[in-house]
Amino acid sequence: MAPTSQVTVAQQEEAETKSVVQDLPILKAPEETTDEYADMPQEAVWILDQVGELEGQFTELNSKLQ
Repeated sequence: MAPTSQVTVAQQEEAETKSVVQDLPILKAPEETTDEYADMPQEAVWILDQVGELEGQFTELNSKLQ
């Protein structure tokens, strides 16, 4: 059986945790997802994809060389 002081500390911590959780705001998902690239021409989106692939290749090569 746990000593009384440890039980009391555990109960206090539990109460504090519950009060902190109750104070947190309720998170809601955005009602509408926005596509940050929606206004870009298709070529620009293709270029962004290519840049992402090149960054991945560069990171992989860089880690191999180190």
